[in-house]
Amino acid sequence: MRKIALFCIAVCTLLMINVKLSSAMYIHWQNDKVGINIYQEHTKLDSSVKSQKLLVSFKMFNGWHISWDNPGDAGTPTEFQWNVPTGFDIKKITSSTPEKFIFGNIISQYGYGKEAFYLFELNVSNLSENTENIGLTISWVACKDICEPEQADFIIEIPGKETIREISPTWHETYKTALKTFPLKTAKPAFAENRNYNLTLLFPDIDFNPNTDDVYFIPRQKNIFSAASLQTSIPSKDNKLEILIDAEDEYFIPQSGILVYGNKALAYDILPMNVYESSNNISVWYILLLAFAGGLLLNLMPCIFPILSIKALSLIHNTTKENHWQNALLYVLGVVLCFGLVAGILYTLRNQGENLGWGFQLQSPWFVGAMLVLFIIISLMMFGIIKLSSEALNKINRVSELNSFLTGFFAVLIASPCTGPFMGLAVGYALFQPAATYFPIFLSLGLGYALPFALIELYPKAIRKIMPKPGKWMEIFYKILAVPVFLTCIWLAWVLYNQLSEQKALKINNEIWQNYSQEQVQNMLDSNQPVFIDFTAKWCLTCLLNEKTTLDTEQFKQFAKQHNIALFKADWTAQDETITEALKQYGRSGVPLYVLYLGSGNDFVILPQILTFKAIQEAFERDSAD
Repeated sequence: MRKIALFCIAVCTLLMINVKLSSAMYIHWQNDKVGINIYQEHTKLDSSVKSQKLLVSFKMFNGWHISWDNPGDAGTPTEFQWNVPTGFDIKKITSSTPEKFIFGNIISQYGYGKEAFYLFELNVSNLSENTENIGLTISWVACKDICEPEQADFIIEIPGKETIREISPTWHETYKTALKTFPLKTAKPAFAENRNYNLTLLFPDIDFNPNTDDVYFIPRQKNIFSAASLQTSIPSKDNKLEILIDAEDEYFIPQSGILVYGNKALAYDILPMNVYESSNNISVWYILLLAFAGGLLLNLMPCIFPILSIKALSLIHNTTKENHWQNALLYVLGVVLCFGLVAGILYTLRNQGENLGWGFQLQSPWFVGAMLVLFIIISLMMFGIIKLSSEALNKINRVSELNSFLTGFFAVLIASPCTGPFMGLAVGYALFQPAATYFPIFLSLGLGYALPFALIELYPKAIRKIMPKPGKWMEIFYKILAVPVFLTCIWLAWVLYNQLSEQKALKINNEIWQNYSQEQVQNMLDSNQPVFIDFTAKWCLTCLLNEKTTLDTEQFKQFAKQHNIALFKADWTAQDETITEALKQYGRSGVPLYVLYLGSGNDFVILPQILTFKAIQEAFERDSAD
């Protein structure tokens, strides 16, 4: 008996240990309708881990189902409310492809009836030594013959910093299973048009056979069309698919959604049909020429002001050099390489599902902070506060070619995020093209941007003729050139402050401007009220100049009041997926962008990047007359 008792105690002890280990692997909750498991990617974290994935799985029992983000004709989306400590941030990455549930051939819902996965990413800015707790409340409505709202609360323990990193033993298999349920994100968009409640969706370059696969589209936005609406698929011989649907709104089109075919699914961004029609009628050679012209004109944009002083200093040094061909080529190389690097990072991140646009680097406080430190050092050196030894100066002179390369490289980092004439259309077109078209467009843009100063580097005699001989005047000139660099430091500090501030919305006069909201814009359009949208950012000097010279003037304010124009500001200083999506709706990927709706349906006009009151007035009066 004593041996049997000891054996039972040992078994119980092992079972208790196993329960504790299991609880560390995942968190479990269950009732008679739904079971929920939460899985962490890591059970131990070292100091190099700044992010980890969290996976929430649902299993439905006895014929019950829960709703998706868009519940369809009735229901409530499954919601996640996170309570995270300071320094933690959580964002949703994706979720499983939903099913369609039909009740009485009238009402349909989108949701999950068997199993579903939601994938999140947890970012940690500063991992502490101690375990941190994250609170999570999940709310859903379980439906069968009736619908019942339910809720579950969880505490997720995030391990403190250790010397090793350890993957959860349950992670790989669970994550592998979840991946099979997620829709595949497409690099290319689909296109939509809504005329008089008739919605047309166009999917170019499909890689499946719509004649043999059951095909239907699920929008992420609610109230666009009924989930029970008939969807008519029209495949074509040139690898395109059209879907015709009766819409619930006269004009509105979805921004994104999932195309389900067979047992697979593709996640699409949706652009207006006129973007497809215009880009389809434009040759790639025309876009390349447009990009080159946009690069040339970018040298005249206000965004270039911060680095004019650095360019001027580079040209002063190089007028006395005989190797100006080499300097010119290195300057071009610096420009083209930086354009290629930024474009390559953007291409990679977008293909991984990140919703980013042109100028994304200046949306990062880390990048802006690094640029601020760099320009402070340059400014202090130009004012003579930081002095280099003669030995250091000799070394710099010996590698003057590096100066030309770095001048071109940093000229792009600071100046390129703002879009100029021709550049907006070229970059907007490029972002939805394959790599073979995408990268040549940015190469053409870089060559156009580099050309003017490369020519000056090649022919320095023109600079020598307008400059006096070296002397004391150069010290004064250095101080003068240092002023714009110092002002750049103030500007970058202001941008960084706004990005780090908790209140990221623009401080606007509520009597005149409203913060951008797609729903509010659509409400104005539905009531036939004119709308003006200012897509802007505090790091875009062209945007700020247009505000000072045009949008903040009393003349424009009176004009807007006189014609009852609703004014919206879309501040893109920090990354904002709503504004990124809105930019894509107009075939653009950067700021400034100015959109004017005349109040008759959804017809709009895109105004020039260098904005004047006359341009706004003429566009409004011309189109109103039409």
